[in-house]
Amino acid sequence: MTVVPRRQGLDALVLSAAGRVCDVHGIALSSHLAAQRVSERIASTCETRIRGEGMACAVDRMEDDTAVHAGACLAIWAKGSTGSWFGTTTMAIPDLEDSPIKPEAYRQINHVARQLIHAFD
Repeated sequence: MTVVPRRQGLDALVLSAAGRVCDVHGIALSSHLAAQRVSERIASTCETRIRGEGMACAVDRMEDDTAVHAGACLAIWAKGSTGSWFGTTTMAIPDLEDSPIKPEAYRQINHVARQLIHAFD
């Protein structure tokens, strides 16, 4: 493959029409944390936040025991009413081994949900 750099900068993206978020989906994945129900707690927290904005949301829960280290992540995506797609993710959500979800972990999950909620403003 040959790549030729542009001589000028890229044009800015312009939002020609605001849309609304629809069809919100996601995956909450945790590794080596099934006993603590981490995937369930992440998914539930995210769904509650997005549903609180009046949007339907379905986040799949996935457990893994093949990773080298324990950890968790969240990915969510939505289709906009204008046909565009938007997605966002967070990795290494901290302090999920204890219940309930600690404030820093909640802030990360909430931040991801907020990015999606306002993606089409």
